[in-house]
Amino acid sequence: MFFHPHNICKQYLNVEFKGTAQGAETLRGKIDASLLERLSSVMETVFDHHAADNVTLQFEKLEIDAGSIHLDHIDEELPRVVAESLDRILRECSRSSAEGIREASASDRERDNRIEPQVSYRRKEEKILEAFLFFLQYGALPWWSVHNQNILLEKNIRPFLFSTTIFSEYFRFFLDRLSATLSASDARKRLVTQYSACFVVETIGMYSGFLKNISEQMLVQLRSDDISHALSNRIEKKLLECAISASIEEPDSGEQEVLRRYSKELERSLSDDTESGKVFGYLAQTQEKGSGKPVSPEPFSSHDKKKMIITQQPQTDDKHHKPQSCEIREKELADREPESFPDNENLLQKCVNTQDIRLPEHPDRRTGIYVGSAGLVLLHPFLPRLFTELAISDGFSINNPKKAFLVLHHLASGRMEAMEHELGFNKILCGNTPESVAEKILQLTAEEAEECDAMLKAVIGHWRALKGTGIETFRETFLKRKGKITQKDSGDWLLQVESSGVDILLDHLPWGIGTVRLPWMPSILWVEWPS
Repeated sequence: MFFHPHNICKQYLNVEFKGTAQGAETLRGKIDASLLERLSSVMETVFDHHAADNVTLQFEKLEIDAGSIHLDHIDEELPRVVAESLDRILRECSRSSAEGIREASASDRERDNRIEPQVSYRRKEEKILEAFLFFLQYGALPWWSVHNQNILLEKNIRPFLFSTTIFSEYFRFFLDRLSATLSASDARKRLVTQYSACFVVETIGMYSGFLKNISEQMLVQLRSDDISHALSNRIEKKLLECAISASIEEPDSGEQEVLRRYSKELERSLSDDTESGKVFGYLAQTQEKGSGKPVSPEPFSSHDKKKMIITQQPQTDDKHHKPQSCEIREKELADREPESFPDNENLLQKCVNTQDIRLPEHPDRRTGIYVGSAGLVLLHPFLPRLFTELAISDGFSINNPKKAFLVLHHLASGRMEAMEHELGFNKILCGNTPESVAEKILQLTAEEAEECDAMLKAVIGHWRALKGTGIETFRETFLKRKGKITQKDSGDWLLQVESSGVDILLDHLPWGIGTVRLPWMPSILWVEWPS
């Protein structure tokens, strides 16, 4: 099980003291790091005792009143009272959950966010699907899942999203919320760019088996066409985005109406004659394969799925080898039984444009978004030149944001590829918002990686206190540091970096990091990094 056992977003200790000023000073000395560590330890023990295998208790807010404790006994009494109070609260919640999980509908639980005041109960599959939905909306992990970096992998989502055995109230309510989320173009782009074509097609199939079949066949035609990788990749994304949009809008519509909406979405999305000609050629060929009989809106049977298997494959820039984001193998679609599609003589008939829904901003902007690689802020004096040398900036603005995000990710981690939820702070450094879509780029070239490593060596060379430090040590010691970004009322951002014993070396840093504003950043980044 890949979930972190227990997570606390914020923890406060509020003390009311009655006594002399000298007594207050004594109390301040007693409430030190060791006492707070003991409190965390006893809470962890109680949480472990009440933890269930497949159900998570989520408290929006939990208050524990420790009563009155004599100053001389606070070291022993406070942890004991907190543990006893927490144990009692969780026992009461466990009794409620025994009935609540069975009787309360999941949709009611989601709307009220509780069975008891400020408590919600989530199964493992619900947590995975909630994290997936949150990611589509904001491009990040929810705070309670920041330690579970693998939660968004397809292999972890697939068993719960596409399982035919899940017919719970929660899942039906989740599908409605997923549909509402995918009404926003940013969410559709995020789904298409961060997940395989197979995964996206299966998602379409949950709302329209008819469009799922059309999408599968058009992808086969696209990959058999002799066109460049860039054009193929661009068209594939647009095909899938348009299919998602058409499938979630009134999913109970007839096939003629669904096809009309799909055609209209394609017409609006395609940017030039080359794209338009090819795509509508694919659609016409798909229709010509039909015999005039309606297509069943049900997804493929198991037999059909064996004939067409879509798997993720690495892409290449080799112009002699046709690049594919998904490879259709075993039997090609041409070997399948002919399928019929309704005749539609007016594919491009006009319809009222529905206004695209705009996703809300990250809910934790004002309270703090947890990020990795906060140490990238140390590199700010060197980034404009690096971005210029890599042709992703003209010195004043960034012309290739997705590559800029990945360059920063490589600088901090040494990895050549990234998931979008890892790029929260990278977006801020590039002048973007945390919710902006980071289109996926396969990986950096070897030459680009060498430029990044050369820059890191230059940073180490200028910071004389790090003399002799290797790149990987520098990354592990400083660049991979965790932090929190918070937006101020002024629009500026505040970065608070987790401290470490080695931070005494920051006293010898030759440049400042208190305030940062790179040429392309619309606002100031304020930095709090204790040394």
